[in-house]
Amino acid sequence: MRGPMVPLHEEMRRALEEKDWIKVERLGFKALRADPADTTAWEILGEALLRQGYGTSARKAFRRAYLFHPQKQLARWNAPAEEGDPILDNGRSHPIVEQLLAWPRVPTVAAVIVAKNESRSIGRCLESLKGAVDEILVVDTGSTDDTVAVAETFPGVRVLFYAWNDDFAAARNFGLDNIAADWVLWIDADEWVHPDDKPLIREAAAMLDAVTPTPVLHPMIINRLGSTTSIAMNVPRLFPRRGDLRFHGRIHEQIAPVKGNRYTDLRTRDYLVTIRILHDGYDPANTDIRAKLQRNIRLLNQMVQEEPADPTWLMYLGREVLSAGDVKKGTSLLLAAEERAKTTPGFGALLEIQRLLVQAYLFQSAYDEAERVAERMQETDPQFPDSHYYLAHVRVEKAKQLLQAAEEDLRRLRAQGDNYAGLVNLDADIHAWKADLLQANICGLTGRIAEANARYTDLYGQCPGYDEAIAQQIALIHQQARQILQPDNPPQNR
Repeated sequence: MRGPMVPLHEEMRRALEEKDWIKVERLGFKALRADPADTTAWEILGEALLRQGYGTSARKAFRRAYLFHPQKQLARWNAPAEEGDPILDNGRSHPIVEQLLAWPRVPTVAAVIVAKNESRSIGRCLESLKGAVDEILVVDTGSTDDTVAVAETFPGVRVLFYAWNDDFAAARNFGLDNIAADWVLWIDADEWVHPDDKPLIREAAAMLDAVTPTPVLHPMIINRLGSTTSIAMNVPRLFPRRGDLRFHGRIHEQIAPVKGNRYTDLRTRDYLVTIRILHDGYDPANTDIRAKLQRNIRLLNQMVQEEPADPTWLMYLGREVLSAGDVKKGTSLLLAAEERAKTTPGFGALLEIQRLLVQAYLFQSAYDEAERVAERMQETDPQFPDSHYYLAHVRVEKAKQLLQAAEEDLRRLRAQGDNYAGLVNLDADIHAWKADLLQANICGLTGRIAEANARYTDLYGQCPGYDEAIAQQIALIHQQARQILQPDNPPQNR
């Protein structure tokens, strides 16, 4: 029996440094049999294979690491996986590792699409699913355009009709009840799978098919809004049907167990996967955003009335109300959601509520309130990186306010200086140069570089003991100007 427990990853790294390849492999097999999506174990194992010259197996190991760690897309261990690398393409395989890389079985996957009046995009969605899944079901909830006609032109696609009853979860559960595959992929008609990622759907399902508790996979949803994009990974889209999972909620529906509380009785484990699903349904060029928001708000109000103790519906309602432009009401709803979240065991979206609150307060220039919420974010999860950004953002805005107030104080100084007739002596240096030096510093801090340069130049030689510091500020400003006007890599004309 070993002494004090040392994490497997640390042991693997030590064995890698010592070039003890057999130990790396033994520990890697142990870690990966317990968790086939252990990205760090795949990474270290891949590095060991690479150093031994097993390029083919190393490429596969790096690819597995990449599949289950989307945030590390630019990591060092992903870079060697590019085509054309002479080491990785040497064709050498490690026979024992290849057994680990093999799948016990490849489960079947069904794609289910709930659609209504999606003739613009349903064909693109279905085309992207060709070869990626074994079964495709379209659940039409009352289309009056060519959605059904377009879907029926695709061989093997089944279309079933479901009478719309203001309940997206009910429509999804109808779809669940009408497929035969082992796994289900949920995709909307205004989405499509990135062509390079089609093989990853079955690969991810195969790797996690025997894992317990029930795995729930979160692909990368790439939202296109005109010329900008954003990535969301908080929406579960791919899971096995063996877990008796159902959907709950009229809108922004949630995964729930067939029986019991969906926060405390849901026996699942979440996995992030590098499967890209593109989405343009919120692009104003393609949809009536106001009508969609009004529908969402109406259904969320129903959910709040039906389940007033559930913070999820207040959170989404607050978000949609903010998007519709009612900032005060949206903020109030989010504050109520935050309070209810604190007394809801198992609720996992408190950080999301707090992030929305910070954004709402920043929009209102309510920086003290925003700062307090950002601090609560750090208390909720000290490891959440975005909380540091929002705290920094808030403090920069507060600093800008302080600098503006400081300039106003200097204006009052100049306006009152000549009129003061009190018995306390004035500091002559303040009026001679200290106030002007402080004003020059404020100009530099607020990005008014030309004005700061002019003020520093005027002050040079007038401030006893400050000439060297002023000269350094002038030199820094000139250096910044040269870098801006003559950058090392000037942008090319496009």
